[in-house]
Amino acid sequence: MRKLLLIILIVLLPTILWASDVSLTARGGVYLPTDAEMQTGKNIQVDLKWKVVYLYGSYTDMTRRIAGQQSGQYRLYSVGAGLNVPISKYVNVWGQCGYYSPSADMQDAGKLTVPDGSMGEAQFLYWREWGNDYNYDVSAYSVYSYKVRGNIGGAVGTDIHYPITKHLEVGVSASYTFLKLPETYYAYLPQYSGNGGMIETIKDKNLSGFGIGLNLTYRF
Repeated sequence: MRKLLLIILIVLLPTILWASDVSLTARGGVYLPTDAEMQTGKNIQVDLKWKVVYLYGSYTDMTRRIAGQQSGQYRLYSVGAGLNVPISKYVNVWGQCGYYSPSADMQDAGKLTVPDGSMGEAQFLYWREWGNDYNYDVSAYSVYSYKVRGNIGGAVGTDIHYPITKHLEVGVSASYTFLKLPETYYAYLPQYSGNGGMIETIKDKNLSGFGIGLNLTYRF
């Protein structure tokens, strides 16, 4: 019997010690992009942490305006890993890096012909502004499409937390995300056949911004 108890203790002790270092944190708050085209949005993130290392998944939703015209929602899905290090009893600092996969209403809509909805109008305004900047006549290009691709990004932040039970903590967080996504705008002539009659612009869209939110952590 003693041998059996000893074997059980040897097997369970590492599991118990490992579990005591594991926590699950849910974060939710507002996202404040630095780019003037992007409106204040919301962000949700879940962290699975072991000691100072964690894996995370996040979702961010923002509205975009082009030349003042609403062009639809911008959604970011991200997964990655990070480090969360305590600097005092109630304060942690953290940094993370991950892959951001975007979904934009302009992209989902495919080709749009003005005045086929606000998203088409937003792209029309984009090309008119581009033509003015580069002294290029774009009046004949009336069919548009848009693509945005994912990229690696990161964030740094700090948490202030306070335990309310043995296993549960509440807190507030502030962060800054570093992210640029490559995007391409296309404009076509109505009779476009693949042998000319298309122009495109390729650039990086700055989706970096500040985050402020509340945290709820459960320690196993």
